[in-house]
Amino acid sequence: MDEQSESSFFPTAGLLLLLSASTTSLGRQLWTAHPENETHGGRGFWEREVLENWESVRLVSRRWWKSAWISSFRMSKKTFKFLLCRYRHLFERDTTHLRKTISPAKRLAITLYFLAHSETYSEIAALFFIGSSTVGEIVHQTIDSLYAEVAQESIVFPVGPQLLRTMRRFEVLSNLPMCCGAVDGTFTQITKPVLYGDRYWCYKGYTSILLLACVDSRGLFTYVDIGAPGSAGDAAVYNISQLKRNIDDKIWLNAPVWLCPDGTTIRPYLVGDSAFHSLQL
Repeated sequence: MDEQSESSFFPTAGLLLLLSASTTSLGRQLWTAHPENETHGGRGFWEREVLENWESVRLVSRRWWKSAWISSFRMSKKTFKFLLCRYRHLFERDTTHLRKTISPAKRLAITLYFLAHSETYSEIAALFFIGSSTVGEIVHQTIDSLYAEVAQESIVFPVGPQLLRTMRRFEVLSNLPMCCGAVDGTFTQITKPVLYGDRYWCYKGYTSILLLACVDSRGLFTYVDIGAPGSAGDAAVYNISQLKRNIDDKIWLNAPVWLCPDGTTIRPYLVGDSAFHSLQL
């Protein structure tokens, strides 16, 4: 065994010993043959008891401090429980005769941990004692469900009285009268697509998609547009966005202008960096 193979072998062996020790100490088996599976001679594998014991084994311990919750999930225990109670129906799955379903709390924790740390499915699978393909399935299902329901409730552009409150808060925060939001773009790194991959190459030196977002005075998202190739600039994405169309059609930023003491009028606007220098926000 060469030096490189030897160095990669021992951490892996150590991880397996650690998982084996933690399993033995609990007196349980993470994966076991189904005792009632006569058709396949008892060789079908399924998850046992992990669903009931995972909180005390790994991540969601009642003894955790607030900093541990925020470090792992980017939110407090109170917020985690709120999401779980409010949207529990999105995470529930039916138990079948083949296996018990993974609990809603565990499904939510897996998804939040993935979003907070961007670790591989295999790493998260080892942490939560499930298969890596199961982690991928849970992450995709949970994100799709949250986007379909939660995004419609939480990412809302201010109009009417909410718009007036946002402008007052911006003025108190930064002395900018009539400011309704801050807009900017950021890159999310991706694997280069097989087709038209060069279009996703951004100026920072990697393949990516571009996220255009607008936030209010509290830093809460009021608009999100993601998916444009990384080669597109912030201004180009803004020009074809629903945000611009709604502003041009007077659906958003539709508030009375502000009259300055010198007679100058200021209409509602968004602030942005130099990427939007040629645009009227």
